[in-house]
Amino acid sequence: MRIIIGKRIIEIIKTKKKELSQRDIASGYRMPVYNLVEGADRNYVEAEAKSIGIDPNYLRFNEPGKGTSYDPVDDVVDIKGDIFPRLTVAHPRAKMSVRAVLAHEFYGHRPNRAQYIWELENNVPFNSSEWEDEFRASYNASKAEIDLCADDRAYLRDDAITRAEEKQVYGDLGSLLKGLEKYEKIWMKRMRI
Repeated sequence: MRIIIGKRIIEIIKTKKKELSQRDIASGYRMPVYNLVEGADRNYVEAEAKSIGIDPNYLRFNEPGKGTSYDPVDDVVDIKGDIFPRLTVAHPRAKMSVRAVLAHEFYGHRPNRAQYIWELENNVPFNSSEWEDEFRASYNASKAEIDLCADDRAYLRDDAITRAEEKQVYGDLGSLLKGLEKYEKIWMKRMRI
């Protein structure tokens, strides 16, 4: 079945209940990463970026490798097929709009570029702090002074909490934010900022 929204097409895939794979969880159950973003889809993503103050020159489309993510070395957001939501899945990451995903990558991750560069230069394993970094990116994007609807802000906050729960770290938003402050202090100390 297909649903047409504006000029772009979002496939709705009906699947049987199955065991969740780590890949599905990591992608937040969004559309497949291998789908190319071209033509009308690319124009749509660029328009959404502009609507929240992101210059399309900061976007790089269909780069081989992992899915939609921030690349601190080139200072761009890599865009792949997983930029689009999968509307049939009840998971905050799956429901976030293109605009919310762009906010997560650009306004959530980009302000921490110095940390990422430091990690790369000092061979710090990325997985050592992945959930905290993703938590921080979603939470900070939800607070950004940009044109996001209330649902997207809620999905970003829920995504932040879900990132912690996926690593068996539980608590309300206040206690998780205290943990985030501790995480940021550790990184500043490591980087001698």
